[in-house]
Amino acid sequence: MTARGNPADISYSWYRGPAQLTLGTRFQQNAGVLTVTTGLSRDEAGVYTCEARNAEGSTTHDINIDVHC
Repeated sequence: MTARGNPADISYSWYRGPAQLTLGTRFQQNAGVLTVTTGLSRDEAGVYTCEARNAEGSTTHDINIDVHC
């Protein structure tokens, strides 16, 4: 997800359900784009939410990830 706003200083957070994803070696983020660096298992399929936030407020967008093994 990419966002534009004023002010342009935007931070992004990713969630699976109510839990915020821990970014690091497995999940990485660059300007709202989430990258999974290792394979997902079937139990990790589902709705993931990206939240974009700046000083004026926030917005969210959901994506559904299907895992086929």
